[in-house]
Amino acid sequence: MFLNNEIKNNIFTALCVLFGLAGVGFLLIIICSLIYKGILGLSPAIFTLPTAFGGLANAILGQIILVFMASVFGLFIGSFAGIYISEYSKNKAVKNGLICVIEILLSTPSIIVGVFIYAIFVSTFGSYSGIAGSLALGFIMLCVVAKTFFEALGSVDPKLKEASYALGASKRQVIMSVMMANARPALITGVILGVARIAGESAPLLFTNANNDFFSFDIFSSLPSLSVSIYEFSLSSDEALRNAAWSGALLLLIMVLGANIISKIMFLKRK
Repeated sequence: MFLNNEIKNNIFTALCVLFGLAGVGFLLIIICSLIYKGILGLSPAIFTLPTAFGGLANAILGQIILVFMASVFGLFIGSFAGIYISEYSKNKAVKNGLICVIEILLSTPSIIVGVFIYAIFVSTFGSYSGIAGSLALGFIMLCVVAKTFFEALGSVDPKLKEASYALGASKRQVIMSVMMANARPALITGVILGVARIAGESAPLLFTNANNDFFSFDIFSSLPSLSVSIYEFSLSSDEALRNAAWSGALLLLIMVLGANIISKIMFLKRK
């Protein structure tokens, strides 16, 4: 009542700028602290010794194995689920229901996924294992991949499909050779973001894979995990282990941030 539209607009703009800068500022503080303390804790032992002796070498290797198995599981099921929703689900109610389920699963806390896999897998077989851990991570990733696939395929120009059908192509050929080829940058971006999402997860692994302080390649027992080792080291009273936790967190940041930067570059190239 007492302020004209120009003043209201200026106040609104100032609030947007203020809280935007505050958000970026907090993020920069976190990243700078992580880089500073992570570099201080770096040593050759981090990359050569297992976690039982204060290093992270086995945890880094175990994390790569877990993320690789989860990516295979998530990419395989998620891609076919996305293709089905986009191209084969003709009933609008069913299609909207599937999309709604995927979006709900995407917003579900990852620890709930860990508890779910614990209930149906770990408790059934009676032990933590790398397979259970990768299933939990893969379940999270498949939702990201499925959403990416049906959105990317849905954005392809319908005229391309019509032209392909007019030339006698089968539905499989249209999907694989025309639609996926045109949506490739968005699909790859989604897969990279999915890998980045699961790379830093620790909560679901606590209920499914637990941890291993030594080198292990046995996927039927607990594998060493970088994210869980960071959590355990951060709770230690030993300063050297807490410093190693900072270094491990820095390595995870590099992995996740690197994947996100690669996906952004690919998205910009698509534009």
